[in-house]
Amino acid sequence: MPPAIYPTNPTVPGYNLTGNQGPASGVSGCVSSGVPFSCSGPWFIETQSMECTYQRVPFFSPSSIHWSLGEFSISGTPTPALGASGVPRVDFRIDSTHMLVNVHAVYQVTKSYDIYNTSAFTQPQQFQWFAASADIYGNTYGAVGASALGPAGSFASIPKWYHRRLWQSTDVTAFEYLDGCNGIAQRRSYIGAGSEQHAAHYKSIFQFWGNAFERGRGIGPAWASVGLYEYDFVGVATGYSLPGKYTTNQENPAQIANWIDYLGYRVGLAAFWPNPYDSEIEPDDNQGCPSYDISRHYWAL
Repeated sequence: MPPAIYPTNPTVPGYNLTGNQGPASGVSGCVSSGVPFSCSGPWFIETQSMECTYQRVPFFSPSSIHWSLGEFSISGTPTPALGASGVPRVDFRIDSTHMLVNVHAVYQVTKSYDIYNTSAFTQPQQFQWFAASADIYGNTYGAVGASALGPAGSFASIPKWYHRRLWQSTDVTAFEYLDGCNGIAQRRSYIGAGSEQHAAHYKSIFQFWGNAFERGRGIGPAWASVGLYEYDFVGVATGYSLPGKYTTNQENPAQIANWIDYLGYRVGLAAFWPNPYDSEIEPDDNQGCPSYDISRHYWAL
């Protein structure tokens, strides 16, 4: 099976919606009796970051408009058979496209005795993305950039959220980490003819990105569009869904910001499946960083 996509040669060096770092507070030196402020704390230092690898995938359905027990036709025209098998040719239409993601996030609080010359500092969290202009089959869909994430790519917190202040007696250190995905696949193996007993196997959908654009393999469930023909169920927490055939003209900066905020919200909600995952035990979509807060994101649209 082809490996998951990690674009290594993006067509652009990185895009964001501001072009510069967001406003910081508490950066001016504190002066006491004419002497510059200098203190070893202890300090409360809070950081937050999120990065994501993404790929847009199609959900499709047969484009036939006529079904019956005596005839199968596409657009009212009987379909030719394929060889001696008599299997009809089937065309498909793209109903919509959706994002498959692998999200990494970290929330951390540390206690520091380093010396700083300001009494506090806050840096909002911003994002840059690195968009691929083509999918793994070489298909292009228009220009990528600050207004379009394209068919695949990644984004990262540049810079990450950073907040420093003096340590308080009620403070505690913390470390929360997420490596999650927004889909899980289930395959059932039935035991005996007619038996309702079955053994299930689960895999994170991120592992199937390599064949996410499979075409022309016959009629299957809607989830066949993500290459999961051998699996009978897929759960996907879809996001950034776009109707019909994909082009980069469907995107805009507000959509990108809203989608990244949506992912951050799900990080704080702890609503991702673990990744990678490969087990007979059904996983819960409860992976995340409960202290992650999208109010720390900074956008200048």
